[in-house]
Amino acid sequence: MSGIRLTAHALERLRERSVVEPEVILSEIQNNKIELITVEQYSNRVSYLYFSDIDNTFFVLVIDVLAKEVITILPIKYWENLKSSHRDYRFLNERSISKPMLFEAIKRVDSEHDFIKYPPLFGRKSIYFFVSYWLCSKYRLSRAGSIEISILVGLKKDECISRIQEHLDFSMDSLVPDDGILFVSWKASKSKKFKFPETVQLIEFHSHIDFERLYAELINDVSRRLNISKRFPDFD
Repeated sequence: MSGIRLTAHALERLRERSVVEPEVILSEIQNNKIELITVEQYSNRVSYLYFSDIDNTFFVLVIDVLAKEVITILPIKYWENLKSSHRDYRFLNERSISKPMLFEAIKRVDSEHDFIKYPPLFGRKSIYFFVSYWLCSKYRLSRAGSIEISILVGLKKDECISRIQEHLDFSMDSLVPDDGILFVSWKASKSKKFKFPETVQLIEFHSHIDFERLYAELINDVSRRLNISKRFPDFD
């Protein structure tokens, strides 16, 4: 989207709501660092989602695509309220800003952002474990149980490792995996299927599970995700 400019109103709103320089946000728009949300009816206005890393927040940019002008810059809640008040005629569809859309907006700006690698826990209370391996040329995936996040972060290291060993089922079939390799994975939902924007953490073990290593990887993942949850409270 080349040749874009900020209207006086958009520039005023940018200075009110962000520390991003006007040249920076124009460059981000031109380099397609914004995520499409929806189109308004009977106009040339399109709403885009933008993640400002320096502000640690999201904005909606309303752009007149024919005039090549940013009309205004809004916080998400303001835009959602504006959209709902014009539900009958203004917007081409009823698309709202979803969690996957927020993820995509961040990925457009920084694909290596911690938010992508360690997403918020979305209010989930437990971590669910799975064991996978190849046996007789067939892939096996089994649930291994769960542990409450409050227990995980509340117990001391040795107590937590004992709890994991005693209460989670990491036993496999009596036969040894074909290649002696097994994987322990975990995520914040109990479904075996991957559901965006959830992430699956995976550790490879050989012949047996090293619980010290499992604990270290697990507590690092959960701690970083709790921190991200604090930075992005709207996700919980």
